[in-house]
Amino acid sequence: MKNIIKGVAATLCLSWILPIFVVDAAAETAPTIENMRYGKYKENVMDIYLVDSATPVPLAIFIHGGGFKSGTKTQVDDTDVKETLLAAGISVATIDYRVTADKEYTLDQILREDMTLAVQMLRHRAASLNIDPAHFAAWGNSAGAGAALYLGVADDIADPTNTDPVRRQSSKIQVVGHLAGQSTYDTTQWASIVDVDPNWAELSEFEDDLYWFNVDSRDQITPEMYANVDIAALFTADDAAIYSEKTPDRYGTDAGPINLDFDSIVDDDEREEAKRAARVLIAHSSKHALFIGEHCTAVGLTCEIITTIEPGPKRELSDFMIEQLLPTP
Repeated sequence: MKNIIKGVAATLCLSWILPIFVVDAAAETAPTIENMRYGKYKENVMDIYLVDSATPVPLAIFIHGGGFKSGTKTQVDDTDVKETLLAAGISVATIDYRVTADKEYTLDQILREDMTLAVQMLRHRAASLNIDPAHFAAWGNSAGAGAALYLGVADDIADPTNTDPVRRQSSKIQVVGHLAGQSTYDTTQWASIVDVDPNWAELSEFEDDLYWFNVDSRDQITPEMYANVDIAALFTADDAAIYSEKTPDRYGTDAGPINLDFDSIVDDDEREEAKRAARVLIAHSSKHALFIGEHCTAVGLTCEIITTIEPGPKRELSDFMIEQLLPTP
């Protein structure tokens, strides 16, 4: 399969995409369906934006960011990706999901249950929603990007003998949009991936993983717990096509080394801000995208990597998704 790992691939002409669906760019399109339930938890709801078409159309699922501790499905309106996809003839769903802020749920549960069930519910309702179950994508920013990557590479959990027809559906997607996200949530690997001090978490006072694993201290996190959220270990040759981007407009530039020498900063507020900045850069480093690219190469996946480390002309996520989801005439 094609593999593009460089600053950016050249922008493709998309004039061949037919039909063209007209969307008013001056205003955000309202959901066709609001708060459709897909699971038993109060957070398990989604909004759906349907394209008016005589035939089934592809679907792109937006997954919000927020470190798996906060966020909302309305973040889909923070960029123009939704409107661009709708105009191209691709329906859009945007989901809410459980978060770890109160340490009631773990990241493993959110990925393996909420994310996959949302995909399965949408496939179950494909006919009534006029969507093509063979052409699903997911995209997001930060934590949402990591969740989308999980859906793109995790094993299919379809259970053909399940009495619940939703659980019989495939949980696989065909395209991933990964914007300034993480390559794995086994944070013990981040030091080598990002090339920082192995004690970066303690030095920068990173605590997100304590929420993700529902623990009070890092020594309570077992190797099995890390393995359950090691997305990078899941790549196989039949996985989704992946677009992974980290540019300066997403969480700043990281072309140089990340400073963890906080003791040299005298002012307390400046020191705390430096720690916060380091946490942000490590979690959203371009090197996560490059790490994903290495795994794509190893198994032969279609993969486009765009980073601040290897700059170049840029094409948009929406262009990649449209190319992958819509057939060439």
